[in-house]
Amino acid sequence: MARSITVHDVPDETGDALAARAALTGRLRSICAHLVELADTPDPQAWLAAVRARKAATHSSLSATRVLEDRAADRP
Repeated sequence: MARSITVHDVPDETGDALAARAALTGRLRSICAHLVELADTPDPQAWLAAVRARKAATHSSLSATRVLEDRAADRP
């Protein structure tokens, strides 16, 4: 279910520019798409913590060379 949100402390010029663009071009959907993408993108620190935890749990220790070789093997 969609809902409205309020963003505080947006500079006046920014709010005015976004409102004008949305009125002229329907960019409001684009702003919503950016917000969805932002919400779906993991925080870099949380992602790194998850990678480190997974590495510790699996006792994985691949060298950078091995990672690059494996990545290259998956590409045409």
